[in-house]
Formats: sequence, structure tokens, C-alpha cells
Amino acid sequence: MVHPAIDDSLNASSVTDVGTGNRRINFASAMSNANYSVLAGMIQDGNTNGNRGASGHQVENKTTALYQYFVFFGSSASSDGGISDVAVDGGSVLGDLA
Repeated sequence: MVHPAIDDSLNASSVTDVGTGNRRINFASAMSNANYSVLAGMIQDGNTNGNRGASGHQVENKTTALYQYFVFFGSSASSDGGISDVAVDGGSVLGDLA
């Protein structure tokens, strides 16, 4: 089981583990609107010989107070792909504070 934590932050007050591969980042200060961009990446653990396929994030919910996302891994020879917890992931938000 992965327990998400914030290692370093600029305007992230907390992270909530909503479910498998589903996390919510709460802002310390509100964004001016919900039209900001989210950039994200991850390191997938539990990988066998690098055969997890392509991985990505899907932003589910954006408000001025938070964003919520799912982490996906693509299909490979040994897996059909799906939603997954990861050991390390990170994100950046590009937008204006209120």
C-alpha cells in the first residue's frame, strides 16, 4: 500500500489518497480560477523488466481549492493496463493565485 505524502511544496497543503491510483492535491492558497494547467509524472514501482507500458495521469476534478487525478499504466505483454498506485509521482500547477 502506498501512503502519499508531500516531499516539497509550493502551494500544496495536503494530499488525500482517495482510492487506488486516485489522489487529491489541496492548495494552501486558492487559485484565481479553475483554468490552470496540471503537469504530472511518476515512477512506477512493482515493474518487471520495465514492461509496464506507457503511464499517465488523468485529471478528474479541478477547482480553485484542489485538483484530483488518476494514475494509469498502459498495456504490455504481461498486463492489460489500468489504474495503479505508484511509489513516486509529482505534479506542477501553472496558473494564477487568487
